[in-house]
Amino acid sequence: MIELNGATLEGGGAILRIATALAVVTKKPCRIFNIRSNRPKPGLAIQHLLGIQALAQLCNGHLEGDHLGSEEIKFYPGEIQAKDLHVKIETAGSITLVLQTLIPPALEAPQPIKVIFNGGATDTFFAPTIDYFRFVFLKILQNLGVKVEIKILKRGYYPEGGAEVEVKIYPRRLKNLNLIERGNLKKITAISGASESLKNKKVAERQLAGVREILGKLGKRAEDIGKEAALELVKEQKSGACLDKHLADQILPYVALASGKSQVAVSEITTHCKTNIWVIEKFLKGKFKIEGNLITWTAKVIKK
Repeated sequence: MIELNGATLEGGGAILRIATALAVVTKKPCRIFNIRSNRPKPGLAIQHLLGIQALAQLCNGHLEGDHLGSEEIKFYPGEIQAKDLHVKIETAGSITLVLQTLIPPALEAPQPIKVIFNGGATDTFFAPTIDYFRFVFLKILQNLGVKVEIKILKRGYYPEGGAEVEVKIYPRRLKNLNLIERGNLKKITAISGASESLKNKKVAERQLAGVREILGKLGKRAEDIGKEAALELVKEQKSGACLDKHLADQILPYVALASGKSQVAVSEITTHCKTNIWVIEKFLKGKFKIEGNLITWTAKVIKK
């Protein structure tokens, strides 16, 4: 059994998501303790709990310690099967964080997997928004051969949630990835969303106004949020890297599951990134190497 201290480095939920996903792929049971110990509210939050429970359904696995607030779990994965998964989130828990847990093992399924979300948030704090997930993250995954379709029937926001989303994940054998030099900037697409209750205040429009001022959470002016997003984009653009600092850590499990050698140039090596590298190397045979802002994965060749 692979044991992981959830307080290591960044100490957040990514350790749980990546470890349990790779446990299914490699068929290696794992024990994770001190889960999210570096967070204000340690232990399993709703999106973490529902993510690993859906994962256990996907592979007919066995979980111990799977309850809200739990700081330790044991996971015994079984065989991956093709089945529809229904995930009901009664809070504004993040849908994209649940998908981060489900997609890697679903790529190994014998048939496409359909995941139906009732409730939860498409756009919330401390998680990729559904649009970033669709138009940035999944676009990069396509280079590895991954195909995921997302249909948004209803968006959900903090604090109510209430989203309705259907996702279809197609099994694929992953290709290696080489993103070292970035091409020329061709287009910037800005998407601004807000709940129906904020329609009269024109929050979505004001956020875009903030973006335009730079480029041509609660309690913050919509214009300021737009400005912050635009400034962050400008910073990433100036780095010259192929992947932004958030995408850098999210892509690593897929890079490591691909055969051969992969290289990606990223804007920043974050603690999230280092944490994910630590988890991945616990499960997979290979090694990451960091040189400046270039991350290289070399899979270990197993001689028969």
